Amino acid sequence: MSQIKKFIVKEYGIRAAALSDPSVIDSLVQAVRAGPLASMAIGNAVMGAALLASQLKDQAVAMRFRGDGPLGDVYAEATYDGRIRVHVSNPLAELAPGDDPLDVAKGIGAGFLDVITTLPGLATPQVSTVALMAGGIGDDIAYYLHQSQQVLSVVALGLKFKTSGQVVAAGGIIIELMQSVPEDLIHSIETAVGAAGPLSARLLAGDSPADLAAAYLQNLALVEVPHPFELRFTCPCSWERVLRAFTLLGRKELISLIALGSDREVTCEFCHKKYQVTSEDLRGLLDS
Repeated sequence: MSQIKKFIVKEYGIRAAALSDPSVIDSLVQAVRAGPLASMAIGNAVMGAALLASQLKDQAVAMRFRGDGPLGDVYAEATYDGRIRVHVSNPLAELAPGDDPLDVAKGIGAGFLDVITTLPGLATPQVSTVALMAGGIGDDIAYYLHQSQQVLSVVALGLKFKTSGQVVAAGGIIIELMQSVPEDLIHSIETAVGAAGPLSARLLAGDSPADLAAAYLQNLALVEVPHPFELRFTCPCSWERVLRAFTLLGRKELISLIALGSDREVTCEFCHKKYQVTSEDLRGLLDS
């Protein structure tokens, strides 16, 4: 079962969330039918969104990486209770010959990260936008936390594939350091992060979320915080939502579509479910 584990260091107000399980990420990658570059991007993006959402009680987090690279937009969404979904504009994008084919930062390019937080009881989401840092998705999330939340953080994400495209290791960790954390302890944590070695190697070696937290927060007393939610792909698309999307086109455009007389197939960009929309359906929308 894919679960995020959460920990705190009570004495200093440090909190961490960690994940180490390739199964749910492999399922997402296979469903998107993405190439290696896009698989690396969406895997890291959705793990980052899930870790971030796990720290926000009853909230949902969406992250849209809007860069000028060949991947186009990379969108990942997660809720506090573990529901995740992901989308990439160009799932078969590749970098130029000679570039690292899995360089996600170059695949996304220069641009902006939008973080959309949905709060319980509020119809309008909160949106924060920061520049992309060109260091990878983990660096972008850490920069967002610092700029928008005034929180210092460590964000590490890792993904490993077989040549067949199967995800064999996936995981990550977010450590958030509140403003009350002493400077010498921050330096100590930075040293421990450097000494922990590559995250992907630790994941391949079978490190659990608790192992990851211990490696990054050495010599600190970690207390696990209950978070009994399984990560799972869910998509809220439905026939009603599809029809609602057509109403956004406006009356004039609906009349034009009806005049063309042909049926339309709408495919959900997240789960790839197909919906057939007929002229009669559109006429019913117009009448209502």
